[in-house]
This record gives sequence, C-alpha cells and structure tokens, in this order.
Amino acid sequence: MKSEVEKIILPLKELDFKLTKEWDGGMHKVFEWSNQDHFLRLVYDRGYYDCEVGTLTNQTNSYDLVQLLRFLRKDRAYYRKEIEAVNLMNTLTITGYVELFKLNFQALNDELLSNNNLNVEYARFVNN
Repeated sequence: MKSEVEKIILPLKELDFKLTKEWDGGMHKVFEWSNQDHFLRLVYDRGYYDCEVGTLTNQTNSYDLVQLLRFLRKDRAYYRKEIEAVNLMNTLTITGYVELFKLNFQALNDELLSNNNLNVEYARFVNN
C-alpha cells in the first residue's frame, strides 16, 4: 500500500498538493492532500479506494470525484468503461484516481471555486 501512495506523490506535487492528513486504521485508511484552495481525499476500505474532492473553505462539502466529473460534463456514463475495465467494484486504483484528477484539474478548479450553487446542483444530478 505504501508504494501505491508513493507513486502519486510526484503528480500531486506538480499541482502544488502536499500530504496534509494520514490516518491508518488497518483495513480503513485515509490520505488527504491539499494545496492552497482544494483537497483530494483518498479513502481506503477493505481493498478499495474512494476519492473525494472539495475546497478548503468549505470542507463539509466533499464530492465524489467521478460523480462530480459526470456532473460537470453532463454525462452520467463518463469514465464508466474505464472503471469497469479496472474491475474493482466500481472504483479505481489510487493512481487511477490521481491521473483522473490531474487530467481534469483545471475544470475542477474552476467549478469548485466559482459555483456557489454547486452543492444543490450536484445533489440534484446525483440523486436523479
């Protein structure tokens, strides 16, 4: 597991992110990176990762990375084939999440910092 985390340090450093929180509870682990505006949280639970993103100014509102990208693209099927190909219970590997985050960083940055109604619009999209 540690080697997986080490693989993503450089891509996140390139975006000025640094590891700010790390918690190891055995089969449940949390790694959080942040820059001056955002956080990226990887939550490990019994062999699978989930990925959340959000702003440091409002950490109570975090968004599932893949769902947020589907919302931004208005495409409920976005990245579905890639996730299915990994075959990890509808999740990605730790490096897969970081690659996806880095690839879409500018769009995420713009939306997270500028959309005051993001929480409502995102919830509507995810729950419909």
